Amino acid sequence: MWSFINAPSYFRAANTVGDKTVLGIGYDNFTVTKPLHSFRIQTFYTWHFIISGSGKLEVENKKFKLKSGDMFFLPPNVKFRYYPDLSDPWEYVWFSLEGETAEYYRDLIGFSNDVFTLNNKHCRIINATLKSLFESMPEKPNRYFVILSVFYKIMDICVSHIPVSNIKYVKEIIDAGCMSQFFNIESLCRDVGISHAHLLRLFKKEYGLTLINYVIKKRVMYACELLETTDLPVTAVAFSCGFQDAVHFMKTFKKETGITAVQYRNGHK
Repeated sequence: MWSFINAPSYFRAANTVGDKTVLGIGYDNFTVTKPLHSFRIQTFYTWHFIISGSGKLEVENKKFKLKSGDMFFLPPNVKFRYYPDLSDPWEYVWFSLEGETAEYYRDLIGFSNDVFTLNNKHCRIINATLKSLFESMPEKPNRYFVILSVFYKIMDICVSHIPVSNIKYVKEIIDAGCMSQFFNIESLCRDVGISHAHLLRLFKKEYGLTLINYVIKKRVMYACELLETTDLPVTAVAFSCGFQDAVHFMKTFKKETGITAVQYRNGHK
């Protein structure tokens, strides 16, 4: 039977030079320690990988049922609790993190929600990488750099996890809703479960321009269509394209096309 490692472990990263975000790495399977069911607060970040089994997580008023392949990220100064299922207790590995860079890493991975699920291929790679780390750790004099290198390797795997097809789906949502005055990127991120920073990064990588610029170009293109085919006042055209005030629309239109909306209409009638 496959086993991760024999016993719970924790290794503190010597905080000497380089990236001082990673404090340490630990593993638990609850064969020695008993799980805590009470709510608590921590002063640092933790990033957890569920190796096998299942359990429950509560963060503030949100509840999650988690299984092998799930990750969760806990920030400081937030009330939480988590514990394994009695019938299928989990084992997991966690990194302890601190500082502003930890929050940047969270956004880079794509944690807009508290939980993130990996596919089977990436789970196998991460589990094997972590297993190798724990088995060799007592022999490593340069422990800090070993932990850091594994941390970055896992970061790289997780950042590449969200497939391009998801971004294409997000683009379809943008195309369908960006003409509304109520459209905003923060709401979009919450709806699709991708962090703001990660969505912007993936969108630009796939389409070659920023999401903001894409939305502006879509709105101006639609404005051109309305100016050509309707007699709507410029103010009405602005509101129909998602702009909340006509002055902003006219400035944006001229910046994008080189002429005013009135000049465009007169030239296309």
